[in-house]
Order: sequence, then C-alpha cells, then structure tokens
Amino acid sequence: MLIITLIACTAMLASCGAPTTQEANALPDDELGAYGAVVAVGENWQLLGDPASNALSVYMDDGTEASGTWVRPYYVQGRISASDIQVILENVRCEQDNIPYPMSATVTFPGHTLRGCAAMRWDSELSTLIEEIDVCIAAKPSLRTITYAGELPDGSVLVRVRDGDDMQDCRVEGGRATQAPRGESLAVATDNTAVLLRARPGETENPGGECYEAPEASVHGQYTSEMVGWMLDPLGC
Repeated sequence: MLIITLIACTAMLASCGAPTTQEANALPDDELGAYGAVVAVGENWQLLGDPASNALSVYMDDGTEASGTWVRPYYVQGRISASDIQVILENVRCEQDNIPYPMSATVTFPGHTLRGCAAMRWDSELSTLIEEIDVCIAAKPSLRTITYAGELPDGSVLVRVRDGDDMQDCRVEGGRATQAPRGESLAVATDNTAVLLRARPGETENPGGECYEAPEASVHGQYTSEMVGWMLDPLGC
C-alpha cells in the first residue's frame, strides 16, 4: 500500500525541522502528479494543499482553521513531530457525501485527528485535459470558464463550463462534444475547487482586475510550456 505524507510547518515555528535521511526519502517526481494541489474532505472539514501557493490549510465547519507552509511530500519511515499539520494520504478508494475519491486521508494538528477522503485537484491533469477543454469551448465559445475537467468511468471526459448563470456539462468522446445543462446529480471530486479562465488567442490582460493577480495556468509538453489561461479565485473578490 502506498502511503504518502505531507508535512506543513506553521508560521509560528522558527524552522520546519526537516526529516533526516533515515526517517524519510523524497518522492520521485512522478508521484502525486508532480506535487499538484491536493483536496481532502471529511464530514465537517476540508483541506486544501497547493504547492503553487506554498500553502496548506484546514477549514472546519465550527470555524476552526489551521494553516501552514507546504513542504515537499516524503515517504515516511518514522515519526516526524516537528510540524503542526500532518497529512497522510493512502492509495485506498474512499467515498464522502456519495462522491468517490481515489485516496483516503488522515489529517492531524494540535487537538484534532480528522479522517476523510482525498484527490488531486482536477487541474493537476490540465496538460492532458486541455484538448477536451478546447473542444468544448469551440462548441460554445462564450463558455470558457472551467470549473472541472476529468475522465468519467465510461471513458468520456466531463468538462464543466460556465458564463455567469449559464452552466453546462460538456462531455467529450472521440473528439466530439455534447453540451447539456449542468446536472447537479452528477457529483465529482474536486469540482469547483479550481477555476480556469481559458485565454483567447493573443489575450494577455490579467482577469483579476483590481481584486487580485490571477495566476497564469500553463500546460507542459516534453520540451515546451504554454500559457493557456488564468486560475481564478473560486470565491471571487
């Protein structure tokens, strides 16, 4: 069984206290989607871990919050106690709120041990999904805000697109797109935890406006990298 541990160090700590060579070995670059963002959920909590923003945060329904600095994942052979937040992801299928997840999660921080499910955030696979995203946008160019893209069990790719209140489910199979109004009965892991605004050809103006600087989103080939849009704040301004 693959067990992956993420360690987060809070700002209150003077140093992270990195594990010794005997305690941990760094993961190879192909693990965790090259360390893409992680989303974990439980009965009354949610965790967001994003190496791009160097942050790991836990939010509980009772208002409790904990946050720390993202640290590269490690294979852990012994106990590491120099951090306030520890996340253990196991490669075991899990279900939360009738939504299937590929991993289970255990999150610990002072006074709390939380158990739930986890998945890599959908945009961690953006490079492999951009073709299907573009097929959907070509079918209806006004819908270029993407709240989810991912492969379904039947092999088709679901792309959730929107323009204001116009929200559509686009399914791509064999290079062809089929659009329908968003089906709320179809729940998928990490939906709406990342929002991509697909750039039009030649578009360079950051869409964050006066609210914030939206990070650029890129797809990566073997030798090249291409900016394809911006990651919007799911909560807006």
